[in-house]
Amino acid sequence: MKLKVLKPFGDHKENIIRQVGEVFEVSKTRFDELSASVPADFYEEVKATKAKKSEEE
Repeated sequence: MKLKVLKPFGDHKENIIRQVGEVFEVSKTRFDELSASVPADFYEEVKATKAKKSEEE
């Protein structure tokens, strides 16, 4: 799954500051880790759209 940063936060596992607008890939396990340590309003899940899938083909 992909997440989009809404508010900057420290990603301690990757040892970086995630900046607003950044989109990054996470596994289900990593998502659970972030959910436990970062408030939910700091990021949102990026949903794939049909238009985006068509471009990839």
